[in-house]
Amino acid sequence: MDFNQAQNLKLLFALLLQTYTLTCLISCGERPAQQFNKRVTFHRYDIYDKELIKESKAFFIDQLIQEDSIIYRYKYEKNPDEGIIFQFSRAINNTDTLSLFETPCPLVGQKNFRVNKKTFTVYRYYYDIERSSDEETSYYFCDPYGLLVVINDTFYGLSYTVEYDSVSNELVSRILADQSEFTERIEP
Repeated sequence: MDFNQAQNLKLLFALLLQTYTLTCLISCGERPAQQFNKRVTFHRYDIYDKELIKESKAFFIDQLIQEDSIIYRYKYEKNPDEGIIFQFSRAINNTDTLSLFETPCPLVGQKNFRVNKKTFTVYRYYYDIERSSDEETSYYFCDPYGLLVVINDTFYGLSYTVEYDSVSNELVSRILADQSEFTERIEP
């Protein structure tokens, strides 16, 4: 190998290394962090009196990254595969669909809320199984938290809210107080 060939090979190697490094930095920069066993509180509301919290219970959430998807797993216990009550997933860079245990829930609305000088986008997803009744439900989701509010769009109404911290509580309050079409009941 002569001197020119060695220089060309060296330049090619440097270019490949730079391209690989840049690709890693770009792809890694957008990925949310995984979290395990973060404690959250679910509040279940009374069917007839929506101001009354019927039960509050501590759960755990795992946020897992698998390929290009983020999975939100809510569970009774810290063990990763036991006591799962809800499991949602969606593409990291696409908010069009949220899956609830593999059932796709389309995005039906989104709204920005400002809390403590920071803007949070809340997404509303709709769960509906054709030829089934009383399961029609809106799930309000927000990154970086996950599930915030569950509202059954039949006569049950407000079902659950999820408490992560004071900011999530403020987001929940604003969703519940919202009078825009973002929170209008969807007729099943």
